[in-house]
Amino acid sequence: MTVVVNVPQCGLPVNQRISVFSTPGASTFTPAPSAQTTRVILIGPGGGGGSGGSIISGTASSGGGGGGAGGLADVTFASSALPSTVTVTIPAGGLGGLTVTGAVGNPGAAALSNTTFGSLVTAFSGGGGAGGQSAASSGGGGGAGGGGVGAVGTNAAGGAGGTGP
Repeated sequence: MTVVVNVPQCGLPVNQRISVFSTPGASTFTPAPSAQTTRVILIGPGGGGGSGGSIISGTASSGGGGGGAGGLADVTFASSALPSTVTVTIPAGGLGGLTVTGAVGNPGAAALSNTTFGSLVTAFSGGGGAGGQSAASSGGGGGAGGGGVGAVGTNAAGGAGGTGP
């Protein structure tokens, strides 16, 4: 999701224009002509959860790990520094692991791309959760960091978080 706030020269909250982009796909943002600053808040897509294990009767198995959260980016620009239009890209979240019968679960996936505000700001995706295991817990997906995508969880270990800038 992307939230863009244009603050006019007088800086009064009553005159703010807020644009919210939440539908997957590409959209165009046009800064308000009277805006002095533009605040961009991006939230990256989350990773998909892993499917639960489905082992033979009488054998312990675990549910799949949850997908990691997408990263958050919050940047304020002088509106005069922005181009006349900016492409905002919202990806879909990662897919969950496929269901299984008589086996350990499948991992979830990270989203196929990141949330972007042109080439100016990026919020990275979270990693997918690990699939459910036999008699073991499953790791969750890694959360996105400021400089990278979170990794997919494996068995009882969670996925590594994205690295910083």
